[in-house]
Amino acid sequence: MWSTTLLWCIPYYFLAIIMMYLFAIKLQWFPISGYTDWRSLVLPVATMVVYGLTAGLRVTRSEALEVISERFVRTAYAKGLSKRKVLIRHVLRNALIPLIVGFFIGIPSLIGGSIMIESIFALPGMGSLVVNSIFSKDFPFIQAYFLIISVLTVTCNLLGDLMVAAVNPRVKVSMKEG
Repeated sequence: MWSTTLLWCIPYYFLAIIMMYLFAIKLQWFPISGYTDWRSLVLPVATMVVYGLTAGLRVTRSEALEVISERFVRTAYAKGLSKRKVLIRHVLRNALIPLIVGFFIGIPSLIGGSIMIESIFALPGMGSLVVNSIFSKDFPFIQAYFLIISVLTVTCNLLGDLMVAAVNPRVKVSMKEG
């Protein structure tokens, strides 16, 4: 867990610089910046995946430790279920709820984080377009970008809540007139 904690505490941009130094400069496996072929996308994608996985692993571990001490887990063991079935059907299913919510909430932050990643790796994309729009004071584009991020955030929160309702039978979706 110390390695995931260390990686989780490192900001996007610093992790990108470390990966760029190690894999592009020292080992020369990937291009350092710009877009030439598929290898140009490996380091930026790996940076964002490593950051997302560390957060997901920490949440899953802490939730699994919390769920494993619940009474329904002891009851499942008392019924004679195997350790594998208890861990998959009871512990993991309940531990995945915060991970599902975190995944859907993380989608807009990944797009927001792509601004920094695209700038560091000098990649053409929406992030570099936002940076250029900020410097050129293109306010309509900046407003449209934040509108897209806002709609995406609301949509992802809704999808996360619906997925939690599908996974956890104790959560019921109801539409009440108000």
